[in-house]
Amino acid sequence: MAANLTPEQVFHNWFITRFANAAAAPGAYNIIPGTQTTFPNCFAYAVGVYDRSITPQRWEDLAQAYGEVGYYYTDDPTPRDGDAEVYAKPSDPNRPLHAHRITVAATDTCESKMGGDFAIQHHRNYLQCTRSATSNQYEYGTVVSRYRYDAARHKTWLEGETTTVSSKRKLKRKDVAYTNSGRPISKSKAAKTQSGRIVKKGAAKKTAGATEVRSYKISGVPDPKVLAKRPLPQAPAGGFKKPTAKIAPKSFAVIKKAAPPAKR
Repeated sequence: MAANLTPEQVFHNWFITRFANAAAAPGAYNIIPGTQTTFPNCFAYAVGVYDRSITPQRWEDLAQAYGEVGYYYTDDPTPRDGDAEVYAKPSDPNRPLHAHRITVAATDTCESKMGGDFAIQHHRNYLQCTRSATSNQYEYGTVVSRYRYDAARHKTWLEGETTTVSSKRKLKRKDVAYTNSGRPISKSKAAKTQSGRIVKKGAAKKTAGATEVRSYKISGVPDPKVLAKRPLPQAPAGGFKKPTAKIAPKSFAVIKKAAPPAKR
């Protein structure tokens, strides 16, 4: 029977076992077609990086990765369009676990990439719930930290220098590309495989279809040209329905207690 299910149905069947809100408010999220890809993951998708994943183990890792694309921690309690918000479990507040991007702050509309599965549109509170209405176990936890794009600060950072791993040469960060593992390499020595991975040219020779990267850069904010090509479903007028399942109290009350990222 499972073989006859569509990918969307398989996703939903998994989804309703992980989030009480999914069962409590059917139809309160939209699957974004064409987004069931291995990468990016949620952390990368939330800041407009679509060609690799970002896999932080600590807040310091996330601060570094987000700083490289122009997103920086903010303690402003008011969400804005384009902000990335990051989740952690109450039982493990020192480990970032999920991220979503706020697309329309006025209606609490967000987008989340669900690991290697689809990206979805949803209410800001939708994933901040326990696995069931009677459980204390969370899939992702609650939002405890927020990051915002700062163009001026990012420009200053790009003009600074970094050291590549292999040659130990100092290069301006704007001349550096990053592999899927986050390793910095010179753009002149970078190539992109057919699957979109960034690799060194030497490694690319062993990978069919690899092409030279001439103007590769990691986007700091969602590229309008990329977004325009996505078959984005229509969000409900006035935003998605506010979920009814229990969630933690306003998480920004503890934002500074949840191991905020190191300042850059």
